[in-house]
Amino acid sequence: MRRVFGLVFGVILALLLAGGALAAYLLAPTGTGKVTLEVGPGMGVTEIASALEAQRVVRSGFVFGLVMRYTGADRRIREGFYDLSGSQDNFAVAQRLAGRGRPREIRLVIPEGYRVSEIVTRLEELKLSTRAEVETAFRATKLLPYTTGAASLEGFLFPATYPFRPETSAVQIAQTLTQRFEREVTPARRKQLEALKLSVYQWVTLASIVQVEAGKVSEMPTVAGIFLNRLDVGMPLQSDPTIAYGLNKKLNQLNRRAGDFTNDTPYNSYTRKGLPPTPIGNPGEAALEAILTASRKSGAGKPWLYFVHGLKGEFRPNTDFASHLRDVEKYR
Repeated sequence: MRRVFGLVFGVILALLLAGGALAAYLLAPTGTGKVTLEVGPGMGVTEIASALEAQRVVRSGFVFGLVMRYTGADRRIREGFYDLSGSQDNFAVAQRLAGRGRPREIRLVIPEGYRVSEIVTRLEELKLSTRAEVETAFRATKLLPYTTGAASLEGFLFPATYPFRPETSAVQIAQTLTQRFEREVTPARRKQLEALKLSVYQWVTLASIVQVEAGKVSEMPTVAGIFLNRLDVGMPLQSDPTIAYGLNKKLNQLNRRAGDFTNDTPYNSYTRKGLPPTPIGNPGEAALEAILTASRKSGAGKPWLYFVHGLKGEFRPNTDFASHLRDVEKYR
């Protein structure tokens, strides 16, 4: 009898020791590297535990779920991004998840002058939406009263930094960007545009050219003045960036020998007078303001009509072609 009892006791002890060893193994750190877990809306303990098991932060999702419930972490977890590591045991991971994670947001940065096509690519890279969905959303020109009849919202997707939740739709993104642009169209600016005899669409179109043509913000009012003066006298704008846009090229990709400057697209401001049919990018606040505060005359009272950027960053505006040619020779 004693032998039977001893045998049973030995088996039970062995099972307890084995169970304890297994529990210790399942609760211990896995040794994997750093992992970021995204906890989205409505995610429960089971889904979170399964995700952590798949990422090898924990060995058993089932056991980790028990730890979450035992510690009360299941009642305190919130949406967010959580930085975790396989160097933590199950209890440490649960404690981290019970704290506050980083906000669930993706930051979209739109630099001044970005084209619609570049913004679409950026959104696709950030995985905020698919290319097809964004392209469709950016053709919703009814979002603004100034773009009726236009092919896209080019020019009206205001450059700034925008925080978006990962589940934000392409339509909501387009609405946010255009609503931000709307803040630029103040009553005071409307009066200034009336004095210049420019519509909002023409204002944005010209500002998009100034945005790319000016080497820095301080040059923008003079560059704007030159283009306004050219429009007044019926002179072609002769802006290289408009040609690049019409050919779907970057500015540094233009090739005179290949005929880029004689290719008569609607955006060739050498072969055609007036503004191009649409903005050539999305101008920032400084470029928009430069049109309204343009520097149009020299100290002698003559209208600026030409400018050249030197190889060392010089900016040389001129009122006559002969002086312009001299500066081209000197600074180029």
